[in-house]
Amino acid sequence: MHPNHSFLPKELSEARSNVLDAFANLEYAIGEAIKVIELEAGCASAPLGQKLEILAGLKPGPKLSKANTKIITDAVKQAQTLCEIRNDIVHSRMQFIAGHPNIAVYINVRAINQPYPKARVLTLDQHGNLTNEAKAITDCVNAWRLADKR
Repeated sequence: MHPNHSFLPKELSEARSNVLDAFANLEYAIGEAIKVIELEAGCASAPLGQKLEILAGLKPGPKLSKANTKIITDAVKQAQTLCEIRNDIVHSRMQFIAGHPNIAVYINVRAINQPYPKARVLTLDQHGNLTNEAKAITDCVNAWRLADKR
């Protein structure tokens, strides 16, 4: 890793910021969907992972048709697959390898006490792909919510 951790390539810093913003927008959309579905009150303040778990188990009922339940649960399952990557980015200090300004390394501080903590390595392009995937899921959740199809 680069010995000067205070210097990060501008493109990587911007890419990380875009990922974090995309997930913040996703979390907001998920929270708004929870309000529309009228789930339990404490759910709205739960961390993103818990919100996704709750929504993944949705069942059709008077407030949610079978088709709309599938839309939400499919979007949530996609979000859950990305959530581990998001967690590593959120709970890590971004580092990079000298000579490779388009590669970021993340070691999640929540897992650092393990004997051999895993490092997540993401390229600049992968940051962009992750941002786009989070935006697509957000768009799906918002399209359902804003159409007010229940």
